[in-house]
Amino acid sequence: MNENFRQAGFNITGSSLQVVEAVNIENKFKVVNLNEVFFSQNINFETEKDTIITAQLQSAFDELQLTNPIKATSVSFTLPAEVFIILQLPIDGTLLQSDLQEELSWELSLLYPFIRTDDLAIQYHEIRRDTAITNTPGRKALVIALNKKYIRLLKEFCKRNSLSLRFIDCAPLAANRTLSLSEYPSKEGITLNIHSSMNSACIIFSNKMRLIQIETISKNKNADFAEKISQNLFFAPEKKISKEIITEAYINGNDLSEELLSMLFEKTGLIFHIFNPFHQSGLEQELLNKYQSKEKLNSFAPAAGVAFRLT
Repeated sequence: MNENFRQAGFNITGSSLQVVEAVNIENKFKVVNLNEVFFSQNINFETEKDTIITAQLQSAFDELQLTNPIKATSVSFTLPAEVFIILQLPIDGTLLQSDLQEELSWELSLLYPFIRTDDLAIQYHEIRRDTAITNTPGRKALVIALNKKYIRLLKEFCKRNSLSLRFIDCAPLAANRTLSLSEYPSKEGITLNIHSSMNSACIIFSNKMRLIQIETISKNKNADFAEKISQNLFFAPEKKISKEIITEAYINGNDLSEELLSMLFEKTGLIFHIFNPFHQSGLEQELLNKYQSKEKLNSFAPAAGVAFRLT
């Protein structure tokens, strides 16, 4: 790791721009900047014009630079789950990589006929079937697709602000990476991690911190949200999950409260923990004083996930 390595991770939510800036000191990341600016109006990514998103992003970044400017020129971004297509699809293990990419693009075109696959940046990762949580046989791939307009938008933003773009990531996956790098989760058994954003929640299962299942659900009120989580975890026909096989349960994101944790426990019987994404990297005292609550620190998990990302 380069001793002079410095990187900023930005998390773009529907209501704010968050930044985590980290620097490598003695082969360990240390957080030197932590900040958040709220947009003048919430962004609905499904309906908002690109010009409005760009203007809101630039205005928030300008304010960040006035209050506590970042020094890093290398930056990465996370976007909320609702702007991605996230699917798990069965795959034919005999196909070559190029043929598999074509096959998955074709399946996406069938599932989303109103979207041109040429407009999507598509990545996939094979996930091993875990018999502990699913009845579905065969191999499968996690498919993540993002409209290329967001890539163009962020590239233009970086060029305009003399920044070098490294990664664009899905917020729930970035947050889950932060959790996997921490000392919190057990390295054995099934770990459940839920990422909650303004309009959706992402449910991620890992076995020995290796991702084995992911899906996104819409969310509304806390009570409805807790009920949806319960139905998704324990009553979906393709799953065979019981709370006994879940070693630990975590939740991260925005608008977390004791009321929500209580409702989740009532509906699922699981104790959900709110983790500190800076447990190992440490925070300068000034930043720790500014963001004292564990709920607020936890909301920076996606930005931390890309700020600490090397490859």
